[in-house]
Amino acid sequence: MGPSAVLLLWVAAVATVGCFVVEPGDGVVTVFYSSTSWSQVYIHYDCGLTGVWTTSPGVAMSVSTNTSYLYPPWWVAYLPCNGLEFVFNNGAGTWDNNGGSNYKATLPGIYTVASGTLTTIQTFSKGCVDDCNSHGTCTSSFDCVCDSGWYGSYCSCGGDAPCNKHGSCDAAGNCVCDEGYSTCNDGEECLYDVSEDPYNCGSCGSECLVTGGVASAVCSNGQCTRTCLENCSCGSECLVTGGVASAVCSNGQCTRTCLENYTLCSSGSCVFGDSCGVQPGDGVVTVFYSTIAWNPPYIHYDCGTTGIWTTAPGYAMKTSENTSYPNPPWWVSYLTCNSLEFVFNNGAGSWDNNGGKNYKVTLPGIYTVASGVLSTIQTFNPACASNCSNHGTCSSSYKCECDDGWYGPICSCGGASPCNGHGYCDDDGNCVCNSGWDTCETDEVCLADVSSDPENCGSCGKECVVTTGVKTAVCSNAACALSCQSGYTLCNDGTKCQYGSTCALDPLPGCQIFYENQCAGNEINTDDSFANHMWYTPWPTDDEYRDSFGDYYRMTAYSHMVYNSARTQATVQIITNHVNSSVTYTYSFGGVMQSSNTKVFTTSDFGPIPVIAYASDGAKIQIQDLDFYWEWPKVARTDGDFRGGQKGAIVEMFGWPDSEIEKECQYVAKMGWAGVKVFPHQEQVMSLQPFNNYLNPWYFMYQPVSYRLEGRMGTHEDLRSLVYTCRKYGVRVYADAVINHMVGSGNDANPDHRYDSGSCTYWPNKNSSAESVSSFYTQGFSYTYNPHTSNNPLQEFPAVPYGPLDFHCERALNSWTDPLDLNAGWLNGLVDLNTERDYVQSRIADYLTSLMSIGFSGFRVDAAKHIAPDDIVGILSKFRANMGGSLPSEFITWLEILLGGEASMLMCNEGSGYNYGPYLEDQLYAAGFSQTEVYQVKIWNSGYPKEPGADCNSISDERNAVQNDDADQQTPGSTSRDMGNYGSVLVIEKDIGKHRGFEEILFNSPYGVTDNYNGYPVRLLLSSYYWPNDSGGCLDTPAATAFSDQSCGYDGSTASGYYTRTHRDLSVILAMRKWMQMDTNLTPDQLGLPSSCTAK
Repeated sequence: MGPSAVLLLWVAAVATVGCFVVEPGDGVVTVFYSSTSWSQVYIHYDCGLTGVWTTSPGVAMSVSTNTSYLYPPWWVAYLPCNGLEFVFNNGAGTWDNNGGSNYKATLPGIYTVASGTLTTIQTFSKGCVDDCNSHGTCTSSFDCVCDSGWYGSYCSCGGDAPCNKHGSCDAAGNCVCDEGYSTCNDGEECLYDVSEDPYNCGSCGSECLVTGGVASAVCSNGQCTRTCLENCSCGSECLVTGGVASAVCSNGQCTRTCLENYTLCSSGSCVFGDSCGVQPGDGVVTVFYSTIAWNPPYIHYDCGTTGIWTTAPGYAMKTSENTSYPNPPWWVSYLTCNSLEFVFNNGAGSWDNNGGKNYKVTLPGIYTVASGVLSTIQTFNPACASNCSNHGTCSSSYKCECDDGWYGPICSCGGASPCNGHGYCDDDGNCVCNSGWDTCETDEVCLADVSSDPENCGSCGKECVVTTGVKTAVCSNAACALSCQSGYTLCNDGTKCQYGSTCALDPLPGCQIFYENQCAGNEINTDDSFANHMWYTPWPTDDEYRDSFGDYYRMTAYSHMVYNSARTQATVQIITNHVNSSVTYTYSFGGVMQSSNTKVFTTSDFGPIPVIAYASDGAKIQIQDLDFYWEWPKVARTDGDFRGGQKGAIVEMFGWPDSEIEKECQYVAKMGWAGVKVFPHQEQVMSLQPFNNYLNPWYFMYQPVSYRLEGRMGTHEDLRSLVYTCRKYGVRVYADAVINHMVGSGNDANPDHRYDSGSCTYWPNKNSSAESVSSFYTQGFSYTYNPHTSNNPLQEFPAVPYGPLDFHCERALNSWTDPLDLNAGWLNGLVDLNTERDYVQSRIADYLTSLMSIGFSGFRVDAAKHIAPDDIVGILSKFRANMGGSLPSEFITWLEILLGGEASMLMCNEGSGYNYGPYLEDQLYAAGFSQTEVYQVKIWNSGYPKEPGADCNSISDERNAVQNDDADQQTPGSTSRDMGNYGSVLVIEKDIGKHRGFEEILFNSPYGVTDNYNGYPVRLLLSSYYWPNDSGGCLDTPAATAFSDQSCGYDGSTASGYYTRTHRDLSVILAMRKWMQMDTNLTPDQLGLPSSCTAK
């Protein structure tokens, strides 16, 4: 996770409004409420602070499954509101209204309320929930104006097959089911065939089953036709079951008598023995235990203090129904013991053993344990519990000696009809059930007829019921026979109705994973046979589907923009693809529909302009909003030797959010810096689980998911605002372009990953930095098939879009001197783009064009030495063509070419076949680049400062970009550069004086330069962050604000976790200004610094 912001990730943190899933984010107020005294919490509220409240008591809150705020004691409500005034109650007249002041939240966000204190965890922007479900337009008042054919407050109902194909949408967005269908579970609109479903006959929950007194029950046309047994009313549960001698239904009442040796209990059931179960009293130790963290707790004990303990973890305790000790937080166990030594645990290795002393009681009685304190409530006498159930003799040592035919510690199992007549007793008094019978409830031994019980078909808890896609379900001979609704197929050996016409293949067995698409020999291309491994995105009917995935399971679309030579006109073309090649398309540019996929924009048009592609089958794709090159303030500084953007010092804002850089830009301009470089602005991978003990380390920002300009440091709108503000002050902004690869293999949206050895460790899907997460897939560590295509996943990024053939086959990068490995190897397991392909080059060029269109003045190319020189030329040529056939005059790019033992091949030997020195330069000229344009393509000289001549001086100093400290050195153990005693990495050495000195040298007299004012025209300075534990990660790193107008640079202790802000050091600023031939006699105030700042 980046050091600049606390970013909360919510697992299973969603709610459903109708068929629409509400998640924390813009336009949503999420409230967590802590209560252990109320069995149900209600939230009564005014949404939007309009003065209109819900009807009392309000809306029932849900138990929270969020791991940070887990029930008990936390409850949660997800409310689609842009502000909220609210109170809580228990539904029975007891209120928490903040002492009469109510609770108030003025912005969407995540809030907690505990003990009367409202705490803000995170705030979001006002907006329409989930951008109107991507099926409408959000107005300035945050109301959704739905697209044609979509309805509801959030445009959540509609499309080509609304209401699961069995209904239509009303104006409010509710499903109106077709005759014979109904909605019986949230999220399963109109899926239940109530005309024939015996569990929902005519209406939801209306059962038409053979129960007590019923001879037959048939559901037809939504009506239940029953025939009744003699002398009993239909529907009554008055049957002769286990232990029952007779059951007579009369006047609506059931009168039962019990078999010999059974006791009639208050529940109406007949329980074997003379009591209705073990109760507190003589010979019984009753233990109540208080915990909200363990569910359930286990009690591990030695009964009678004999030295013989139960097998760990012991026995699960029951929830307490005692009104003096209710659950939560109390749990209870009734143990037939006359003394007890005991401990507690959670069943997973966490123990409460009284500080190692264990808990001990010497008499039967009632005891409580809370917060490590054992309390005696009441004691009883030693005895045989339940008087040996009147089927044995109690010895002097309080052991039951059972009568013949009776078994167990208290002689409770036996007689003429043991185990409710469906089993026999073993020597320990446990019931062994006959075939076809089982014990599914603790007080109903061998009473479950698993041969025909639909709730326990074949085994306890195995349901044979009508669910999604199921038309009928019949349990017979311990097997469940299903029939499916129209549009579903019977799959999984007849155990599941799956949507569609095909069945998904079973996952690979054991710990196996797929090992396809591995490179053989010198082959680097993915075989054409894998071209059909596409469309892995889940369908809306799949459990893994997310609303933000939209229609990527059947359609993709992207924009291609080309400027005229004056860059006063842009022609935008929308390119689409669909699983059904026969569909037709329409397009919306800024809300205006047209049939043509091409539109021309001029300088009278300004972004952001939303673009949507529609298919005739109802599919649609929202494309990245359009921006234009001409809409940004021109930068024309005359206060130094900036040369129209071709010379200057650029600050690399490591870990700075866009909003913080925007605040800093006016000061950056006064100091004299030419520009700022931001972190990559692409949709990037985000993790729901720690990686190497870090949650989302900074280098995850170098794993793109798509080319949408939605990075972790800010949204598309944040970026627009940043660029506009900085350029207004005369500061250019530079991007970090990650174009060699996409995410790491296995770091994708597929929820099914595992290792193929050891314990077969599993891990779930990844997320992304975008507000509306894209789907994305790789081949790594996968073991399941697409249920709709029966193909295993390969590389697929629908939001770009890229497919399997757009990547090199999988090859480990084992050699740094082999051009084939350097170009096609998967760097650190990152799926490697096949940049030889014309289409891949075009999509990368489109992305670079979008960077210029949003106002960037250039970009760094990450991992450039892993893109073959000829491919670099191809990409830049297509980019140049998009920009009107020439590079903008202010444009620069610098290629990250890390030099080591392969320096000769990469820079010196033009004939090496993989040379970024003279060979790349010659190829640029051959592609039509002018000398001016070639000089705008810089090489980031990693040999500087120790070995600036590592490139053999193969290119002009004017094509070199140099830097002392850089981003790659922020990772511990990095060996990408060896600076020796010629440079310093601040966050590692933590020597401010030494580091400052090398940054001054960077401008006063950089190593290797022959003409300081003309050589190395691009010089970069890293403004980073102190990692307090030297880890380069977020572990133990405090949250901090990047911007501070009171900073003089090198702030705070080097171990304190603050931003370094080296660009604010006056000594470094003066050295830079001298190099740029700017006035060095200005006061700190004139330079945008506090007056207290001094040069060192």
